[in-house]
Amino acid sequence: MTASDIPDSRISEFTLGLMEATGWYAPDYTMAEPISWGANQGCGFITSSCINPVTKYPAFSEFCGPAENLGCYWGSKYKGYCGYVLNAAPAHPYDYWDNFTKSSDIFSNNCPYFHQSMGSMYDCENPANQANPILQEVYMPGSRCFEVTLAKNTLKSSAYPTTQAACYQYKVRI
Repeated sequence: MTASDIPDSRISEFTLGLMEATGWYAPDYTMAEPISWGANQGCGFITSSCINPVTKYPAFSEFCGPAENLGCYWGSKYKGYCGYVLNAAPAHPYDYWDNFTKSSDIFSNNCPYFHQSMGSMYDCENPANQANPILQEVYMPGSRCFEVTLAKNTLKSSAYPTTQAACYQYKVRI
């Protein structure tokens, strides 16, 4: 649940429970949609900082750092960009990197996360997209975004792990 408008939004059991708690609704919980963002992260996902204050790395995989430009958008159908703006002067307690980096989502307590890239060029299911030959990407129906460490780090001074978003064919095995 967020105050921001996000693509691929879901109505979860939590959302239905909140609606029921108002006393105005009697929701049908069989209509709840699964949501995995923040799943199994424990209470710290809500109560602690999204960025580790010592290492300056994201404390949870759902968040990104200012040295990361492309990652996987929640749901993994798209490559996404890390939503932040440099030198934007956020409120003091939320300046996690001490460099005035600000999240592009004003409702996120300045926690940057990967946003769905606009347009179809980062849609992993669009076969018209140009695959990166070094990463041996595959754009086709059923492909998903994965964060990989197959590429050389071009940010030599970066304190962040070298990962890159790439699209590959994906099949669920039962």
